[in-house]
Formats: sequence, structure tokens, C-alpha cells
Amino acid sequence: MSELWYYIDPNGTTAGPVGFADLVNVLRTNGTGLNTLVWIDGMGAWEKAADNPTVVERLRSRRSAVPPPPPRSPGAAPAARTDSSRAEASYEQTADTHPWRRFFARCLDATFAAYLIGIVGAVVFFSAAAAFSFSASPLLLAILLFPLLLLFAVLFLLVEAFCLSRFGTTPGKALYGISVRSLEGRRLTFKRALWRAFAVLVRGQGLWLPFVSLVTAIVAYITLKRDGQTTWDRDGDIVVRHRPFSVLRIVVLIVIWLSVVVVFVAGYT
Repeated sequence: MSELWYYIDPNGTTAGPVGFADLVNVLRTNGTGLNTLVWIDGMGAWEKAADNPTVVERLRSRRSAVPPPPPRSPGAAPAARTDSSRAEASYEQTADTHPWRRFFARCLDATFAAYLIGIVGAVVFFSAAAAFSFSASPLLLAILLFPLLLLFAVLFLLVEAFCLSRFGTTPGKALYGISVRSLEGRRLTFKRALWRAFAVLVRGQGLWLPFVSLVTAIVAYITLKRDGQTTWDRDGDIVVRHRPFSVLRIVVLIVIWLSVVVVFVAGYT
């Protein structure tokens, strides 16, 4: 006989009974995720799904047993299986999504890239200015601003995609204990990693456009806290994992960020 679960829906009423597979889909779509109160025969009181050992262990074991994606076909069955696998992999991590850790990891990646590309670009630019006898006037720098930003974005996306496909993380993510994998636990292909990097730039950072980037960042934050997964990771069948913070990691990050601030201030003095 299959297990029958009950849960509290967003309106505060009791719903069920449902099987465990249906409960997973409820957690995926009801907007409260693993904060949903659940109950099954034998429990003394309602518990959050994230605090229920049975739910957590079942999700973890079902996640490890997820087979590779089936061949694409016009039928509806494979799609349903993919959605179920996606939900289970997502909600293994919903209880701790760490949006701010992910945000600062990306800021650190962008900072590293800006310093590296900025140094190389400055050397090339001023070397060319000296060789061809033209001055680096403010007007010329203003004209070159957009193509330089475009070049930076392209290079940043390519480097991020390379790091994710080759190492499963980036320098900033590695320092923050973050790794990115497919549902099957493998590193992303370069094409898939490049798609994710571009999706983050568009959906999460609004192409770095003023105000637009603020709106997209807020929407991405709300979605991650509510669903336990960003839209780009959900659509790409991608899982983001977080390692526990150690004291050494915290100390290293403090030193790095202080160094970034010192270099930034020194550049304007």
C-alpha cells in the first residue's frame, strides 16, 4: 500500500491524501516549497517538509537514482519524468539556497575579470597609442566605452563557461564553496555552461542596464527564495550545490574583499 501524505496548501487548508511523487510536485509548484507543512499517519504533529527526515531522505535517495535524460520524443511521458526529476533535485537544496552567497561569488568573478581584462586592455591600448601616435583623449575613451563593455561581456561569458565546463565552478564560486552540475551530477558541457552564463546575464543581471538590472536581480532573488531554484537553473536542468562555510574560508574571503577595496581606492587616489 502506497504512503498517503497530507499537506497544508497556501490558503491554510488541509489537502490530500497524495502519494509521495505527487507531494514532490506540490512542493515544486505551490510557492512555499519545503516550508510546506506535511503529515502522514504515524506523525504526532505537522512538520515542515524540510524538517521531516522521511521527506528529506526520500528526496535524497530519489535524486541519486535519477537516470540520464531519455531520448527526445514527441510523447508526453518523457517530459513528465524530466519534470519530476527536476523537482526532486531542486528540493533537495531548497532549504538552503544561499542567494547572497551566490551574488557575492558572481561579484567576485566579475571583479577578477574586470581587473584582468582591464590591465590587459590598458597595456594594449596605451601601447597602440604610443605606436601610432594618437592621444587617449576623453572623447576617444567615451567612443570606445560601449565596444569595450561589449568585449568584456563576451570574454566574461566565455571564461565563465570554460570554468564551469572544465572545473564545475569558477574562481568566485570556488571561494564561496559553490559548484554547478547537471541533474545527473556531471559537469556541464561548454555549450550548456555558455547558455547558463548568458541566461544569468539576461534574467539575473538585466544585461547590466541601469534600473533593469535592479529589477531582474530582485525578481531572481524572490524566485530563488520561493522556489528553491532560479529560472535559468530550472530550465537548464542544472543543480547548484553549496559546501558548508569553514572558518578558514571566511578568513580568506575577508582578506580577498579587503584587498579588492584597497586596490579600488588606490586606483582613484
